Amino acid sequence: MKLHLPVSAVGRSGEVSLRQAVNAILYVLKTGCQWRQLPREFPAWSAAYYYFNC
Repeated sequence: MKLHLPVSAVGRSGEVSLRQAVNAILYVLKTGCQWRQLPREFPAWSAAYYYFNC
């Protein structure tokens, strides 16, 4: 099975669950909230936005 999200060889790896990052992206798209207003059950907004922007 091929991964659709990029895997970086540099920097920190595995600190953010990719499933939680995708859930955060879907939450922002569904509700229209701003990235910085993500609820605390999601990863940091900057981590979620990183995967959204890839």
